[in-house]
Order: sequence, then C-alpha cells, then structure tokens
Amino acid sequence: MREEIIGDYNVIPDSLPAEGDVFVRVKPIDMISYWKRCGLMADFTASFYAFTREDAAVQENIISTVFNELIENATKYSVKRSGEVSVNMKMYDTVLKIQVENQTTQNHFAKFKAHIQELLATEDLDQLYMDILVSKTSDTPKESGIGLLLLLKDYGVKLGVKFEEDQTKDLYKTTIQAYYFFEN
Repeated sequence: MREEIIGDYNVIPDSLPAEGDVFVRVKPIDMISYWKRCGLMADFTASFYAFTREDAAVQENIISTVFNELIENATKYSVKRSGEVSVNMKMYDTVLKIQVENQTTQNHFAKFKAHIQELLATEDLDQLYMDILVSKTSDTPKESGIGLLLLLKDYGVKLGVKFEEDQTKDLYKTTIQAYYFFEN
C-alpha cells in the first residue's frame, strides 16, 4: 500500500484525548438518494459543537458550511454502493477536528490529489479563486473545485489529506482532516 500525506495532517494526533468525540459512518448511495441528509448532518454537527460558544449563531454557520462541504465531496466522489464515508469529529478546547474518510475510484483519486496539491501549494488563494471563476464557462463540468478553496480562503480552516493507494486491490482511500479554530 502506497501512502502520501499532503498539508496539515495530524496537527492534533488521535492519541491526544478529545473533550468531545462524535463518529458517524454512512453509505454514499444513501446520502445521494436523499441529498438533504448531508445538510441535516452538517446542521446537527454545527449545533452540537457551537451552542456553548460566544457568537454561537456565527460559529454554527461556519461549522455547518465546513462539515457540509466535506461530507458532500466525500459522498459525491465515493464508491457508491460498496463504499462507506466515515466522519469523526473531535473537540479540543478551541479546535474542532473533522476527519472524513472515503474510498473512491482511481480517476477521482488522481483528480482530487492534483486539486489538493494545487490548493495547498498556492500562496495567493484570492488569485486562485479569481482564476477559477474566470476559467469556468457554461459548458464546463460542474466540478469547480471551489468548495475546499473557500474553506481555506474564507474560514481559515487548515486542511491535510492522506492518500492511500493499493492498485492490487483496486483500493483508493482518501482521508481529509479539517481543523477549525474557534476565536477566543
């Protein structure tokens, strides 16, 4: 099995005890069949982790946006029927760590890896955002790649991704970690 890590991965290692820990596993086909469930899960998570914070409504909106982007991407690009999407959320005082893991096809795996490499290597996220907007036309596929960019650009989320590839078993697994830092 070949493994590669890009970005801010394991900023907070799993061995560090969390103050709160929620784990959810879903089938991508179930989420796609009832797409609204992505938003419902995001809203639940946001309410769960934001209600004790100052400016809870703002925090709830941010957490919901971050979670929704991660779960929708994992669901869209997963192996639909045989795969699973695992989400683990851990709270560490002022940091919420959201880890989303899915299995995907070789094609989506390669595209996502290239996209993440570009995002995390970019020094000017505002310019990249403008470049993507300008390059998109009405006949461009719906895969804009803008969601994760906005999490980095507008919400200060730290992202790290672990890519695991085992071509002998046709296994392509992606684990993305997003770190959201609550303001004090």
